[in-house]
Formats: sequence, C-alpha cells, structure tokens
Amino acid sequence: MRFSFESIALALMVTSCSPRVITSFQKVYTPSLPTSEEVVVIETTDPSKAQGEFLGQIKITDTGFTATSNGTYSQVVNLAKYETWKAGGNLMIINQHQLPDAWSTIHRINALAFKTDTIDVPTSTYFYANDPSIQYQMASNSNPTVKLQEPEVIARIYAGAGKRTNKISPDLDAASRVHIKRLLSGVLYGTDITYFAETGYGLGGRFQVLHSSTSEYGYLVKEDNTHDEGIIDETINLTFIGPILSGRSISANEKHIFLATIGIGVLRYVDTTTFKDLREQKRGNSLGLTYDLAYAFNMTDKLSLGADLNYTTGMLKNLVYEHDGKTEGVTLDEDHWEGLSHLSLSVSLSYTF
Repeated sequence: MRFSFESIALALMVTSCSPRVITSFQKVYTPSLPTSEEVVVIETTDPSKAQGEFLGQIKITDTGFTATSNGTYSQVVNLAKYETWKAGGNLMIINQHQLPDAWSTIHRINALAFKTDTIDVPTSTYFYANDPSIQYQMASNSNPTVKLQEPEVIARIYAGAGKRTNKISPDLDAASRVHIKRLLSGVLYGTDITYFAETGYGLGGRFQVLHSSTSEYGYLVKEDNTHDEGIIDETINLTFIGPILSGRSISANEKHIFLATIGIGVLRYVDTTTFKDLREQKRGNSLGLTYDLAYAFNMTDKLSLGADLNYTTGMLKNLVYEHDGKTEGVTLDEDHWEGLSHLSLSVSLSYTF
C-alpha cells in the first residue's frame, strides 16, 4: 500500500490537540513529489547519512496542550514526513528524538529534509512509511539514537538569603539568644560550573558561602577585673567546596529549565571575633552535603534567569581555636557538636558556553 498523504493533511487540520510543527526551509520544490514516491526516514546522528540537496529543518514539539494520543512516535514522524514531501524532499533524517518525560507526554523530534536521486544507505538503517494506518516498522538491528539535549557548559552565579537550622538553647540568657539569632541568618552566594551531556545529566563543581555577621556594643573583662568597652564584631562564614551532579529537564518550548543537584565536599566553618586590636578565631572542616532544586527561564540562547532552593548540611566535631597569639586544637564532646546545616533561597544568572 502507498503512503497516504491525504490522510495526513486531514490530521493536520485538527490543531487544537496536535503537536506543534515548526519548519525552516531554504528551498522548496513545486509541485511536491507525487504520492507514489516514498520519503525515506533515517534516524541517526551520523552526518554522513545526509545525502543530496539540503532543503530545510523540521521540528515537531509540544504545544503544552497536545493530547498524548496525538503525539506517538509514529504520528510525529508522519507529520515531519508530510512537511518533507510538501517541500519536494524524499529523504528525511531524524537527528534528535526526545522521548516522553515529566515535562511532555509526547515524542518530540528534529529532522532534516533532503532531495536526492540515489539513497546509498544499507537497508537495515532506515524504514519506509508505506502504510496508511501509520504503523512503522524499524529493522530488527536498528537502534534509534535518543538525543535529549545539546552538550554544553553552563556557568551559574547566585545570591540570596540563607538561614542556619540550629536550635538556640533555652538555657542561655536573653542577650546571648539575641546575639546567636543574628548570626543564624545571612547572605548566601556562590557559583557553579557544570558540563551537561546530551542525556541531560551534568558533572561540575561548586563554591558556595553563607556569610553572617553582627556588631554589638560590649565590654571585655580583663584579668585584673577591670573592663574595656567598645564594638565587638563577629562574622561566621560557612564555605562549601566540592563536586556536584546535576540533572535537568527542558520544557517543550525550550524556555523553561528545571534542575536538581546533589553534591558532596568540604564544608568549612570560620568564626572570627574582633574587639579593638584583639582577634579570636574558631575554625574547622566537616563533610558537607548540598542539595538543590532550581528553575531557570531562558531570556536568550545564552543567558538564563532563575531561582534556587538549596539545603546544605554538615556537623563540626573538631575545632582549631586561635586566641592571644596561641593556637590549639579542640575536640568537641557530642553535646557541643556544631550543626552547620542551612537553608537558602537565591536568584541565579546562568551563561551557556
């Protein structure tokens, strides 16, 4: 049976729940090919399979309202073949095929249309659509290539508000509780650089800091029971450095990006207190874990703006204490371990290389 282009034309009239067809042709032959001539379909990312005169590109994607039943692989290939046929082409190469996922329930493809006199390709690498019921048969030894996204490197900077999740001991006096509460909240900032493969997974590195500080008027009691008054400044920096693993999904219109990230590395704690010419510091390192859920909107092909919810956690068990020109190591007992967990919400800016 011959391929029925009339049935495809009728299907294209049902636009309310059909996939979106985007074409970009450099050349179109009129009249179109006769219905008796087949359009050969090859699914491959091998550019050597391209033969003849390049006519243009076809993209079948989701409208956001596409019915699942109208977006099967057979149907989206059928739509792309129809556009190839209309332009006078007889060879169509599918170089990108995105399977249904969490963001779209239909198959999405990118295809290249060609017009060629001869197709010098082993028969096992392509299939014909010559059945009006649109039931396509792939050769048994043909393995379609699934290409979700383009490989790329993304650099991201972000900044926002962060808060440590430590509980304040009820045994402390009111002034101490207020002091500690101020140091639990701060500014979080950082940067990620991630290489994303075509599967949508990426490997990269992260540098992130939660900075909090407070300045209060107080006094220092000396050994002779006298005291010195002035401003006491205290800052705490929690710095995470380590590798990250990310997964991303891109919406059908390629405007919205959703990211999930996990990382493991070093979480460094530095608490510095200064009073006039005196300086005291406590510092230590912990195993750190970081988790992200992020959203980004593509403003251009290269630049994205987004929001990021992050949770980073660690527990400090050993300290280096520096005071009065002396440095000593301190092992904290379990009741005094320092919790380093913090939650943050940030605004991010991403650039794609």
